[in-house]
Amino acid sequence: MKKIEVINSLDFINFGGVKKQILDVKRGVSDELWLATPHEDAERILATFGYDLGKLKVFDIYTQKYLKPINEEMGIWWSDLRVPNNATFTIKKNWEIAVMQQGHQIARMKWFNDSHRIVKSVQWLTRESKIDYVDIYRRDGSLFSREYYDVGELIQANFYDNNEQMITQNFHFEGAMNLVYSNSQKYPNSNEYVKAILKEHPNAIFNISQLGREIDFSTENTVLSLYDGVLNSAGDIFGNLELVINNSNISINTIRVNKKDYELLKNSDLNLHDINFELLSEE
Repeated sequence: MKKIEVINSLDFINFGGVKKQILDVKRGVSDELWLATPHEDAERILATFGYDLGKLKVFDIYTQKYLKPINEEMGIWWSDLRVPNNATFTIKKNWEIAVMQQGHQIARMKWFNDSHRIVKSVQWLTRESKIDYVDIYRRDGSLFSREYYDVGELIQANFYDNNEQMITQNFHFEGAMNLVYSNSQKYPNSNEYVKAILKEHPNAIFNISQLGREIDFSTENTVLSLYDGVLNSAGDIFGNLELVINNSNISINTIRVNKKDYELLKNSDLNLHDINFELLSEE
């Protein structure tokens, strides 16, 4: 049975559990790594872990595509960005790049911090200097996402694969996501969308290590491995762990902990009878 490591976002790679998941795929302990949140710099971040995307399988759930090696030499050099006629570039003191036209700033550009001024994102502005829409790019210059705004508030986000084909759309209303649209299907939020994709693979074992939104998109074939322990900084059992154990509506049926944490949970007032507990291997 295929073992798949699922993480919420590469923004959390410094968490011990997430780092272990990523490395377990590299070591061959697990078969694939799946990302629940798309990231414009995923290829570079994974490269820091020694990932060869030509050999290791990393699946972007949102675009439903496996990541491939990219050519960073194809990235958009800041002065090569396509702009309206007669527009000029101005580098400000804070290193913000302003796109100017007839005395008005029409866009703000950001580049990847550790790159040689390769474009990461461009905020296109209205005449009132409010954000109209934002283009976000990968390091190879391909369009990663486009976000649309109304009076400065996000209302829609489109996500594209490496071929710049739009795959998924998020819609927002009054600051909250209220619709995800992909492959002619509608979902009430991103968690339900991710969960629907996971449900298409009932014969896989999905492993998660965090107690955030992961528990909301988990399926019955999801295992929760608590590599980082079961206590918060105050020494109390994580509230979301208690929720997983007590709430029958959460799909997780198996939790992996170390021996010490299992004894701690057994001595608590939690009812552990409805959850299958397994001991983590000691490394």
